[in-house]
Parts: sequence; structure tokens; C-alpha cells
Amino acid sequence: MTIGIILKFKEMEKEGMILIADRMYTYQEIIGVESDVSKIENIYVNNCNAVYGIGSGSGPLITAYFNFLRARISNDFEKVIEHLVNSYNDVIVQKIKSSVFGPLGIEYDPANVEDYTSNPTIFNIINSRITDVWNNLDILIGIMRDNKVSIHNINSSDDIDLTTQGFGVIGSGSNSALWTLIHLGYSPNSDMKTALVLGLFAKFQSEESHG
Repeated sequence: MTIGIILKFKEMEKEGMILIADRMYTYQEIIGVESDVSKIENIYVNNCNAVYGIGSGSGPLITAYFNFLRARISNDFEKVIEHLVNSYNDVIVQKIKSSVFGPLGIEYDPANVEDYTSNPTIFNIINSRITDVWNNLDILIGIMRDNKVSIHNINSSDDIDLTTQGFGVIGSGSNSALWTLIHLGYSPNSDMKTALVLGLFAKFQSEESHG
């Protein structure tokens, strides 16, 4: 079981966020071990602005994503939302270059993408690899800007804005955690204590999932 949760809370007309993550790492998709390394990524903190993240899937892809995102945000925080998906696409392009085009002896050239898609065999390989990357890279991001919190799930090169919902969950235990938060009546207007208690209930309930 892996689980990552970000919850939004509100106190004194100010918003905050809580991040909860397990410490389970899976090797070769069959061996799961507990690690003393936190999965919560401190991406950017500056005055009233902060960005934190949790990843689920392939360790190398998650690390690459946060490295790309950290570099983009440090250079231009104002476009932080745009950077979320662009960094995801950076990982996909890097993986395609190294694992698909390289072995096939093809030089990556976005301007001539039709050269790759016109050959059914090459297209199927590329499409399969992109799907593999997407399936192994699920990202949850919490952003604080001027005491306002937004929550985003980046998956399959899409940004799913979960701010109105007030929470996001990823990982193999996400279904159990999602149902628990809904069943217990979680609200983004909850205070910090309530949000933390419900978040921990969701985390513990997610442990019933496989893993």
C-alpha cells in the first residue's frame, strides 16, 4: 500500500494544508519496504508562498519530476500552475528519448513528430511507452499563495484542480482514503485539528489496501 494525502483547512480566515504520506517503497514492483526517507517534497518556500508535493509510482520518475519542477518554480514562481504540467511533460520527453528513440536510433525532433507516427510499429512503441510513464507517475501538489491553498493532481499530463474539493489522495490506498474522507464528511472549511484527525483516519483506513 502506498498513500499520499493533502488536505486543506481554514482557521482565523486563513488557509493551511496538511500533508500525509507513508514511507513504503516498492522495488521491481514486488518488494515493498519501509524507509526512513520522507515522501513529502519541500519544493519551494518563500515568505507567504510555498509548494509541497507527494509522488506515487516509479521512484526515478518521481525524483525527475520534482527536480524539473523545483528548477522551474525557483526561476519563475508566478507561473507555478503552468509549471506543474510542463515538468510532467519534461519527464515523459526525457524517458522517451532514453528508452524509446535512443534504442531505435531515432533522433527526437518535436517539429517532425509526424515522421514517428506515420510508421505504425514505431507509433505503437511510442504510445505504449508514454502510457507506461503516465501509469508510473502520479503527483499531488499543494500550493500556498498569500494564505490561500490550492491542491492539484498531475496525472497523464493533465492538471486536475482539487481546490474546491479541498483534498487529494494518490497511491494504491487512495480509494479507501477517498471513501473515508467523504464518508466522514470532510470539509475544506474544517479547522486544523479536525482536518488532521480525518486525514489520519483516511491514512489508517488506506492500509487495508493491497501492498
